[in-house]
Amino acid sequence: MKLIIRDDDLSYFAKPEDLERIYAGIWNKCPISFSTVPFVTTTGFETPLNSLKTNKLFGIGDNKKLVLFLKKKIKEGKITIVQHGYSHNNYGTKFELEQTDKKKLYKELKKGKKYLEKVFGIEINCLVAPHDRFSKQAIKIAEKIGYKYICRAFAPLPREIQLRKNYLTAFFKLFKHWLKYRRKYRYPTLLNYGTCKEIYSYRPNELITNIDSILKFHAKHEQSMLCLTSHYRSANIHSDELMKFLIKKIKKYAHLNKI
Repeated sequence: MKLIIRDDDLSYFAKPEDLERIYAGIWNKCPISFSTVPFVTTTGFETPLNSLKTNKLFGIGDNKKLVLFLKKKIKEGKITIVQHGYSHNNYGTKFELEQTDKKKLYKELKKGKKYLEKVFGIEINCLVAPHDRFSKQAIKIAEKIGYKYICRAFAPLPREIQLRKNYLTAFFKLFKHWLKYRRKYRYPTLLNYGTCKEIYSYRPNELITNIDSILKFHAKHEQSMLCLTSHYRSANIHSDELMKFLIKKIKKYAHLNKI
């Protein structure tokens, strides 16, 4: 079994000292996949409380101190960067990757991918949707742009089904798993939907109460993976202890750009 730790919402406003404080005892053993927002505003999702509210886009590459820190950690093999939408903004009642403007979504995701690749000098292979919410159209756009992996908390809903052989085969495997376990356990390995693969993650509050049963479940599956989603902005002693506990239990690790 391999452990993957995904941390969401890294952006222009992140501080190296906060990342070091949370992960110094973790990324030396298990690399952190930072789910990164390419361009962020101060009106959409959580930013510093004293920020002037503006729709201006702040590119993570403009925070030179943060970028130098992250590039050093990438070189050391302690972290990788994956893409977390474009701006993390909502569109009315819909989250970013549920918006209906297909041309805009395609343009933004592709721009964000190229931007992150240029800033950090790595290939971005994985897309994580803000709030873990993809629409069927967003999945098609992601495949068209060329992401190899998609990571979210829960698997596709029936309304997302695409009528092609690989998709239906993967969805059938998922459906059998759901009949047996419902939402208690994530599917334990990558599912190949045709042009990209999906992996599903747990949040710390889901693992704290039944971590032993989850470990036993994943251990039964050859080449299984356990993906945990964290947030450095809201990390606490429970999530920190949980990650350290998992690292002691699991000796193999991976990250979301190369699973």
